[in-house]
Amino acid sequence: KAFNGTAIGAAVLATDGIHGYHVSPAFPWFSYMMSRNELNKVPQIKEWLQAEQEEVYSVLNNSNFYAEMWPVIYNGFTVGTTVLYGEWNWEEQKVRLECVHPREIYIDENDFSTVDVLHRKYKRNARQLVQKFGKENVSQSVKDAYEKSPFDEFEIIHAVFPREEYDDRKKTATNKKYASIWYETGSGNVIDESGYDVFPYKVWRYSRFSNYVYGLSPAILYMCDIKGLNIISKTLLGAAQMAVD
Repeated sequence: KAFNGTAIGAAVLATDGIHGYHVSPAFPWFSYMMSRNELNKVPQIKEWLQAEQEEVYSVLNNSNFYAEMWPVIYNGFTVGTTVLYGEWNWEEQKVRLECVHPREIYIDENDFSTVDVLHRKYKRNARQLVQKFGKENVSQSVKDAYEKSPFDEFEIIHAVFPREEYDDRKKTATNKKYASIWYETGSGNVIDESGYDVFPYKVWRYSRFSNYVYGLSPAILYMCDIKGLNIISKTLLGAAQMAVD
């Protein structure tokens, strides 16, 4: 119910600026360096860093990274907490990234104020669930829907959190540092249990207070001005309509 586009335009302009000047595919926007400056002068190390840098640029250019970064930045300016999730697409042999909608996530942080727990609750249709997890792993209700009405949606939860006990000498997925549980809420079926060596969700908070997990944004900090301008615009539009009538 917006009656004035000033704040929306400001958010879009800020997002375009950050996206265009900081994460643009048109020019190199990061470079690798060793933490010890004297190592950066060694020719072999410089060549290795350059090769690694070009490899990462190649992976990003071959993925949907730049397309997904725009909503990531926009969510940071408007909501204050934004999440990027990445996984390897085995079928297409490339990285697939997804900007997760803020309404889907529930987060917590460790003692160092780093987010290490994320539960994501969202919906996927039967066809998508079978494609992702395989027909043998989904519940009977999803299997039935897949045969008769594949676009019926089901609610699932993806929970990622640190394992209290794990053996990093083992190569099994259930012995990773972070546990990964895919859970179907309707049937109580655990679709998949595995893990990650590093936290797969990249959580960015524009700014935050020390006693609050979720982020603050310029939109939240200026909400009184945004609402005030919206009310004034609504009143003026109503007055103009009455004058025309």
